[in-house]
Amino acid sequence: MCMICTSFRPYDDSCPYGTATGTQARVTEGADAAAGQNTAYSISLGDVFAGQISSFGDRDWVAVQLEANVTYEIDLTGVGGAELADPYLRLRDASGVQVADNDDIVPRTNLDSRIIYAPGSSGTFYLDLGAYADAGTGAYEVTVNTASDAPAGSPDELASFLTDGFWQQFGGARHAFDTSQSNEITVYLNELTADGRRLAEWALEAWEAVADLRFVEVFSVTDAMIDFDDDQSGAFANYQATGDVTTFAWVNVSTAWLQTYGTQIDDYSFQTYIHEVGHALGLGHQGGYNGSAVFGIDNDFINDSYQLSVMSYFSQDENTTVNASRAALVTPMLADILAIQDLYGAPDAQSAASAGDTVYGRGHTQTGYMQLLMDAVHNGQDPANHYGDQAFALTIYDAGGTDLFDFSDDPADQTIDMRAQGISDIYGLTGNLVIARDTLIENLNAGSGSDYVLGNGIANQIDGGAGSDLLVGGSGSDSLFGGFGDDVLNGDDVDVGFDPVSAQVFRLYQATLDRAPDAAGHRGWTETLRDGQASLLQVIEGFMGSPEFQGRYGATDTTEFVTLMYENVLGRAPDPAGLQAWRDQLDSGALSRAEVVFGFSESQEFMGNTAAGALEFSQAGYRANWADEVFRLYQATLDRAPDPGGLLAWVGELAGGRPYLEVVSGFVNSSEFQGRYGATDNAEFVTLMYENVLGRAPDPAGLQGWRGLLDDGTLSREEVVRGFAESAEFRDNTGPDLSAWMRATFPGDRLEGGGGANAVFGGFGADSFVFDAGDGGTHEVVDLEAWDWVILDGFSYADAGAVLADLTRQGTDLLLADSGVTITFLDTDIADITTDIFQII
Repeated sequence: MCMICTSFRPYDDSCPYGTATGTQARVTEGADAAAGQNTAYSISLGDVFAGQISSFGDRDWVAVQLEANVTYEIDLTGVGGAELADPYLRLRDASGVQVADNDDIVPRTNLDSRIIYAPGSSGTFYLDLGAYADAGTGAYEVTVNTASDAPAGSPDELASFLTDGFWQQFGGARHAFDTSQSNEITVYLNELTADGRRLAEWALEAWEAVADLRFVEVFSVTDAMIDFDDDQSGAFANYQATGDVTTFAWVNVSTAWLQTYGTQIDDYSFQTYIHEVGHALGLGHQGGYNGSAVFGIDNDFINDSYQLSVMSYFSQDENTTVNASRAALVTPMLADILAIQDLYGAPDAQSAASAGDTVYGRGHTQTGYMQLLMDAVHNGQDPANHYGDQAFALTIYDAGGTDLFDFSDDPADQTIDMRAQGISDIYGLTGNLVIARDTLIENLNAGSGSDYVLGNGIANQIDGGAGSDLLVGGSGSDSLFGGFGDDVLNGDDVDVGFDPVSAQVFRLYQATLDRAPDAAGHRGWTETLRDGQASLLQVIEGFMGSPEFQGRYGATDTTEFVTLMYENVLGRAPDPAGLQAWRDQLDSGALSRAEVVFGFSESQEFMGNTAAGALEFSQAGYRANWADEVFRLYQATLDRAPDPGGLLAWVGELAGGRPYLEVVSGFVNSSEFQGRYGATDNAEFVTLMYENVLGRAPDPAGLQGWRGLLDDGTLSREEVVRGFAESAEFRDNTGPDLSAWMRATFPGDRLEGGGGANAVFGGFGADSFVFDAGDGGTHEVVDLEAWDWVILDGFSYADAGAVLADLTRQGTDLLLADSGVTITFLDTDIADITTDIFQII
């Protein structure tokens, strides 16, 4: 039951006000919808169109009327047992011209499609509905609604609304109990039933875990600061305050509420208690509503949902912009924790429940109600029946120690972000685990699915377990173990603005030109695509217009073109059905050749095949590739080893696209360089370059040659520096010092692929690539540097010299095969490999 009054309550599922959202129609596809403006189907705002993609290449168009300058949200979702697994949504104007498109709401984790669009003029628009790359079938639903114009609140903005904004909207002000002398708050629980008392105690425990608070039970209501009762209808809280100091508060959750919503940890009643205690402690709702609310109308923030606040009225699926499964909350969430710590401070790092080395998940070290929950979930131990096996979500706040997430008993595909404020998908749900701010989780054991793990800024130990995993260590010296399955291990960071686009361009070079990119071309196309100067389809058309592409594909008929795409992109002959489907779409004009290239280049198969090579052209790959050049510049211009911060800064400039000669200019024009070289004529400058860079006097011909080029203006001093710094003689002379300095200054990651077909990439720093003969497998090492180590455990080699002798050339790569293990060092020259890289154990 839901009452509109001055008390503060959570949303009640039975509230009649919460269902007054208007009437929607459901339109079902009977005869196949035409793929054009002659479609027989149309929907109105708020309707649901249910259809079927029945064959490869099938497209359904549905008409809809949109108004100018109104922002719409269009959602295409696979539904049912035979769902359209990877939809692709396009929006076309009245002329049939595409004005927007979307593949995945969140790449890898949510393959449904969503477009947010505000037309410049009113009229008829068409929803063009299909499968990704037109290579899928299944059932779908599509809806068009007005999008909320509420802003996305940052965690701090959401927390501030809880402590201040809500109360101000209702004519009140920020308030909290005075805990300046003692963190104890007394509570009276004797008026509750046994079930209500247990839920209240758990809720108090949940807030104690995240704030500097200690709740003490008293046995007289006159001694209590918070009184708990259940004799009034509904669920609510209220308070009394003098100024900004709360003097008394009371919480009521009726027995009827518990009968309706359950009494287990994963029931809504427990979430209700956490919510109401939050009110008693001084938190308002996450929006300016009380009693009932409709998302899109009453929310102040577009990201107002249970995912970030237990004080929200909107479940994860009621908020259509949140990528999260509907789940009951068993802890305060990210915004709640920030807000409550603003009012009362964080728990003491020494005495907090999460102090010390804590294990979350399998083999947990939890206490209290979390122990009951974790015992039930991970150990199957629930003698008191406190867990109902329902979906739940939580936020982890940890006070310190070396901590472990052990989700190794999870068979589902996981997406885990170990960073503070990261949101993760575990145990078959989406967005159900959040890490609080200022919480560092060091180690992780992932499950047996195909997992994506992103480490944080400290040294992480990450075990991917079985399945085909992508493990990204982030900054810090990490240890990554792939386990069984075909894994990609990246010891460095991911640049979310650059790397996905960079990988698309890398694939285009492979798909259209059948070669690795040149650095300048790759960066140019990547920046064009990243900065929105062209769409991916327009970039494809640019590649296809090149003489290089025309020479390979130009004079081909449809069958030959598709066959070549299969052979050059996927490395195999086309299957008959696939060849026929692509050919039919080209012959009918449903797809252009550029769209076919798009389909092949962005296919899951090709993404998997090129994942290793694309890492070399990631932002981390660019950084790793520039380290030796910057080291030599320091030696050549300043006659010293770099300071670590300086090297990182210059490497970052070069990786970001700054021209090499501009960086040289920065060195040449520095006060340190000018003090050494400034007041010299050209002959003296060249002589000093020979002496300080090459450690010898110039030979007469060399001196005359360089001086002449400077005297006649053919070369600048920066270009002379480049010539010396990048000379073969200087590279050879500085190689051992460079390796020793990098190993001492930037210890990197430990990467162990395990069994299966793996790609390992250390990125910047001195990394260790570990291979165990007992694991078998095939491995691709991306960007092996002279300062890395290759550790071979259980192989037949007597020493590093035997390893070096066994390396064979395969195109631009080096191949090492022994004891059932094959290791390919991508784009590696034998001249860059020395015996000190290899360690035999």
